[in-house]
Amino acid sequence: MFPGGCSHACELETSMLLYLAPESVRKDKIKSEIAKTNKLGSKFLYTDLFSQGPMGLIEWTSQYSDTGVMGEAEKATAEKGKIVFEEASRNLAEFVEEYHAMKIEPRTRHQDQEPTFPLSFPTD
Repeated sequence: MFPGGCSHACELETSMLLYLAPESVRKDKIKSEIAKTNKLGSKFLYTDLFSQGPMGLIEWTSQYSDTGVMGEAEKATAEKGKIVFEEASRNLAEFVEEYHAMKIEPRTRHQDQEPTFPLSFPTD
């Protein structure tokens, strides 16, 4: 189900944990629950690991989930977790290579004058 079928403790996250650390998964507690983050049917407010609505609204988890689960955890398998983990690892490695090869342009200062108070980050 999209949106809302893949978020906290969902099929994807549970599959990853079943693959990476199966001993830490309390299988008797696995339940599916589609989060009610979009209970109004808004085209602007929804949460899903594969996308997010263009607007954000912070609510207490208990306002939209009875269990804390936001997805279909009962569909999780270690095999799916392996596929997701390997693909995520490949993409991360590819991004690191791309990032390492990026040419970083020097910063151009646009301030007329130096800041008048100490900053906690470099400005040049």
